Amino acid sequence: MAEKKFRNIVTAEQLQEVTAGQLKTQPEPEPESDPVMSFTLRMRRSLVAKVDQAAAARPGSVSRNTWIVEAVSKALHSGSKVEP
Repeated sequence: MAEKKFRNIVTAEQLQEVTAGQLKTQPEPEPESDPVMSFTLRMRRSLVAKVDQAAAARPGSVSRNTWIVEAVSKALHSGSKVEP
């Protein structure tokens, strides 16, 4: 029987649990040793629309995925608390 593989689903609350202190204790991984992980992100349609507007307004325009990744990274590196 084949082994089933499941995706990790990360909630907004779980993302908030990551603190600046936790990030500072971990060295920045090298790109080759830090593979990209794919997962499902659930958001309200109204929030997705705001993300799309912000991404489109940025010079050069960026994808929804790129905008979200950059926003999460910026929030975590700034040490600010991420609010829903």
